[in-house]
Amino acid sequence: MKYPKSLPQAHKQLLDDIIRVFSADPRIVGIGASGSFASDSMDNYSDLDIVIAAEP
Repeated sequence: MKYPKSLPQAHKQLLDDIIRVFSADPRIVGIGASGSFASDSMDNYSDLDIVIAAEP
């Protein structure tokens, strides 16, 4: 996954864990992020807007 340059290290570690855990579930068809992650404007106080797409 390509991360924005503004992504703080703590956020990157959390995202790596989220991707690792959810990627192991065969029902998961996609993982995405929006908000300041998508606009490359994150800082240490930014939240993470994560979208998990799963089969019904």
